[in-house]
Amino acid sequence: MFVFVPDAKRIKLFRYMDPIRGPRKMPVFGEIMKDKVEFSENCQTMVDLDTHTVTLEDNGNRIQVGSQVVYVVE
Repeated sequence: MFVFVPDAKRIKLFRYMDPIRGPRKMPVFGEIMKDKVEFSENCQTMVDLDTHTVTLEDNGNRIQVGSQVVYVVE
């Protein structure tokens, strides 16, 4: 089995602005990135496997990401 692993520099991670309802909304055609925010390169990512949540810490601010993120390979 062959697994393609892209160059990490080509991957961009995004979070939903609303971590609860964001993943449940139907995406708008042509505006797939609407209501999403790119992860900062300076942020630290914390994953809690017990609660299935991701939290970001960026400049001392903690942001709940929820249980889903979006990634784009350019």
